[in-house]
Amino acid sequence: MSVRFAAWLVAPDGTRLAIKPTGILVGRAPHCDLVLTEPDASRVQAIVFAGAEGPCLTVLGKGPTSVNGEPVVHERDLAGGDRIELPGLALEVLTGPEEAAAPPRSSWVLRGPRGLFGVVRTPFTVGSGAGADLRLDSGPAVALRFHLADRLHVEAVAAIEIDGVACDPGAIEELRPGAIVRYAGGQFEVVSANPMSLASTASGPAASETGPSEIHLEFLTRGGRLTVGSRGLHRAVYLPERRCDLVAALLQPPTPFAPGDFIPDEVILPRIWPGRPMSRVDLNVLIHRARHDLVRAELDGAALLDRAEGGSATRFRMARDARVSVA
Repeated sequence: MSVRFAAWLVAPDGTRLAIKPTGILVGRAPHCDLVLTEPDASRVQAIVFAGAEGPCLTVLGKGPTSVNGEPVVHERDLAGGDRIELPGLALEVLTGPEEAAAPPRSSWVLRGPRGLFGVVRTPFTVGSGAGADLRLDSGPAVALRFHLADRLHVEAVAAIEIDGVACDPGAIEELRPGAIVRYAGGQFEVVSANPMSLASTASGPAASETGPSEIHLEFLTRGGRLTVGSRGLHRAVYLPERRCDLVAALLQPPTPFAPGDFIPDEVILPRIWPGRPMSRVDLNVLIHRARHDLVRAELDGAALLDRAEGGSATRFRMARDARVSVA
């Protein structure tokens, strides 16, 4: 079994804060996770969050921010041992083995090259590398990752096919029982899922009622924090700039649309890229990246950012009586 690694921010007094998709907000404002007291610090100075490949730093204010003595103007990937310098505070990035987490609510069974196995952690990595959960004899170090977020998703790290349809590297697609995922040298078949997962895949008019009941988007200087709640469980994720603008356009659509409606592309595009002639292709790329962020936070990105049949409109799926706020 592979060893997973997590990351923390370590303060001078030894306090550790886990770096998660929701991010650690730093600044003078009292709502920040780490509050700075120096006058040259910004009210909201920076955020450190878990990105797709590891911890990341995004600068949100004008106060000085540096890593290992080098000024950071916009963003930077972080590694274990990095030292983040902020006005009046220095933080060290620590990485190490991840503590065992409780089993996810959903469990899935796949038939692979070595028989049946259950996906009981997220992400579940397949490849030839030493850190893979399922080791292959050859091929890329990481060929694909399975993600659990109520439903099962597969992330194509290398090129794969799902039911004969090619998926480019970087794509994340939802899987249903019976789906066949082919990669270089083998394939996986989705054999079964537990009843809770299958219930969330219902189609038809009642499907919208399975969406979250609480959605809150908090704007930051560059991006924002999205919090999604359902049945008392809340998950949050930091969304960079345009991805945050996309969600905001869906949660605060213009009249006559309401949150939860399908919003036509010609309405969304100018709100995300005002004054720029962007296309549906640009919107599809943005939706794909935003779904990826949601899946990292164990949210069902494909279901929440729902494209209409034919791809001409998008909605943020939610329960009919959902409470929506944007601040």
